[in-house]
Amino acid sequence: MDKSRSIPWQRRPDTVRGNRQFLARATAFLRDAGIRQFLDIGSGLPSSPNVHEIARQDGEDARVVYVDHDPVVFVHTDSVMAKDDAVRMVQADLRDVDEVLGQASQTLDFNKPAGLMFVGVLHHILDSEDPAGIVGRYLSALAPGSYLVISHSTDQFSPEKCARTPRWPTAAGLCLSRAVAMPSCACSTGMS
Repeated sequence: MDKSRSIPWQRRPDTVRGNRQFLARATAFLRDAGIRQFLDIGSGLPSSPNVHEIARQDGEDARVVYVDHDPVVFVHTDSVMAKDDAVRMVQADLRDVDEVLGQASQTLDFNKPAGLMFVGVLHHILDSEDPAGIVGRYLSALAPGSYLVISHSTDQFSPEKCARTPRWPTAAGLCLSRAVAMPSCACSTGMS
């Protein structure tokens, strides 16, 4: 990757850390609410604690499907999770909803409530690609009692930091394309 494209993330460790902390809190909330299966869209490289670890802290089994289109993420996560039949890695683009749901249904039962998670990923999708419509298609496949978890970048809490980073990810060449993954121009989660 071009080092200049990684600079926005290097200046935003609070964003990355904040998203990981939010993911942990949201997963614990869902676990405590009785959710036993999770679909983590745009999961990225696993770090501990991750969704399946937090979901199983009460000793019960939880089923988790991680989805990411990055081949490095897929190979690493798939090898780490290979021994666990209740945890699966799907390599797919989140915009290919039918593909993701088809593969996820091999592990998850969509007739039962699930936690659908888009943590730090939807801001990578262009408005013209209808991110709300994409989320709606996922939601329509879920059973009543399911939960939706979203975190999204904003400049609301730190506009001065965002002003130092390109305003539009596309202007910096940082949006996802169907061919490659690039880091986002995330600004702040409000966690710092």
